[in-house]
Amino acid sequence: MSESPQLRNESIKFECLAGRMMQVEGKVKPDQRKGKIRLSLDDQGMMHFQWIDLATGNIEEDIVVFTFDGFYKVLQTKSRVYLLEYSGERAFYWFQEPDPSKDLDICKSIDDLIKNQEINDDPEPASIPEPQRPQPDNANPLAKILAQFSQGRIEHTPSLDKILTPEVLDSLSQDPEFQEVLIPYLPEGQNSADFLRENLLSPQLQQALKVISAAINSEAGLAVISSLGLHQYIPPMNEYGDFIDALIKAIQRKADANRRE
Repeated sequence: MSESPQLRNESIKFECLAGRMMQVEGKVKPDQRKGKIRLSLDDQGMMHFQWIDLATGNIEEDIVVFTFDGFYKVLQTKSRVYLLEYSGERAFYWFQEPDPSKDLDICKSIDDLIKNQEINDDPEPASIPEPQRPQPDNANPLAKILAQFSQGRIEHTPSLDKILTPEVLDSLSQDPEFQEVLIPYLPEGQNSADFLRENLLSPQLQQALKVISAAINSEAGLAVISSLGLHQYIPPMNEYGDFIDALIKAIQRKADANRRE
């Protein structure tokens, strides 16, 4: 999660009154301020899950949702507490709408909107594996490729589709270590090296890389990187030249941390 200024040219898809729940000493407690949840699309077509303080109008949370696990009721309490799970992270909210009988409908609306978001405006649906938060050592093969672009401070880093070209991805698809990491994430019935190569070389993946690059290069770039589960690995500002460079260095730092575990 990260703070972000109001996005320009955003398209609001859904709003509801809700407060935040804060994690304090292992317990989840309500932030008593009045607020609202907003789902909106920015001008790059990226879905933002935002929490806004009603008193100030400030967007205090701006989560760009890539990997989405769900938005649902917390069953361990009778209170109106709901949970957002994304990119291996969790965020809790309590509904403040006056009619509690509509809570489940609101929850379903939020869940459906995020699950059904389009990754681009191409009329052809993208048929690539859903991004997954890297597990220990999973980032290592990719980090080997990205590391060459992360030597020193880079002023103008190429977009991801220029780094992960079809030639590079073709080579990665034949790397046994890389295959071991990614094949389990392929759809059922496609768990093979051939299907991995087909997915990596698909036009949809290249389009997705372009969309993600555009989002990272936007004013919400650091929020996008944080939403990928890389918040704690983003280097200090004086150690990266642009947000793509920050992403690459964050991936490398996470891979290094995983190796030390």
